[in-house]
Amino acid sequence: MIRPFGFRDTLAIRKLQSNTQRLDWPEGLISVRSPLRMMLLARVSHLNLGAPAFVCPGTDGLGVAQGYVQVLPQRDRPDWDIIALGPALDGRSATQWVWTHLLERLGQQAGELGILRLFARIAEDSPAEDVLRACDFSPYAAQVVMTRPESTRGADAGAGKGPAIAPRERQPRDEWALHQLYARATPTQVQLAEGQASLERYALNLGLQGLGEEYVCESQGSLRGYLGIASGAQGHAWRLVMDPKEPQEGLQLLAWGLERLARRSDKPVYGLVREYDQPVISWLYERGYAVAARQKLMVKQLAIRVKEPVLKLAPALEQRMEPAHTRSCEGFKIGKA
Repeated sequence: MIRPFGFRDTLAIRKLQSNTQRLDWPEGLISVRSPLRMMLLARVSHLNLGAPAFVCPGTDGLGVAQGYVQVLPQRDRPDWDIIALGPALDGRSATQWVWTHLLERLGQQAGELGILRLFARIAEDSPAEDVLRACDFSPYAAQVVMTRPESTRGADAGAGKGPAIAPRERQPRDEWALHQLYARATPTQVQLAEGQASLERYALNLGLQGLGEEYVCESQGSLRGYLGIASGAQGHAWRLVMDPKEPQEGLQLLAWGLERLARRSDKPVYGLVREYDQPVISWLYERGYAVAARQKLMVKQLAIRVKEPVLKLAPALEQRMEPAHTRSCEGFKIGKA
């Protein structure tokens, strides 16, 4: 049985994290966050910060952790992202058993806490896919991580004269318009897999507060694009959602954001683009970007929607209004019965 990470697990996790398989690339790279640091932060902040973890005790009777799974709760959503598993898969059956045990028990723990979905992001052709599939995870989309080669990293700083749009920061009043933008930009099967989660599944989350920037652009009373940016000590990452019927405004928003980042620092900038957003990928290729990694998005549904039962009496017991049969007065004569 797995249990939540506790302070007594600190030494065991410190040893395990050097042999950990991270599922949060590139966000985990740019923020230089260690799994142990995020566990401790979640523990002392009562899950308001950091990323909690569950450990799998060994069979030595001492309760020492022999494996762990770390999750990142989604903001205002009943979802968890799996961001790290230790030890890393190495082809041994013992390691595969630890992963299977952790993932199966994690689903049970999450369900008891009211979590509806577990998400995982793995590298394309990763051996982790077989283990995840065996634990009822299913792929629902693919994405590419794109970045500029180091030799051309500063090219965005002087690109163009600036967009013809006026980007602004995301506001609470944008929520419904953002939901509509998400619905227009996202295939139906992906929306169903993500629980029709609006843009929350796109939001970059480093597990710390105050590291994210969110911008939108609008035209004729409708939002045309959303740009989320996360910054860390080692670089930046971004996501773009644009209206597929009006892509120019979204691409102008992206150009505006990339120029700002290029002027801000010369650190690496990573773009996470879903493969169904082909116009964005083509646009980045034209500007000299290259694919740094291909990833597969997977989900495990812990609950499904069902129709609420409607109580209805059996036909034999159901009281019905029926017409009363009466004798017609037509044809009767006065004085005769």
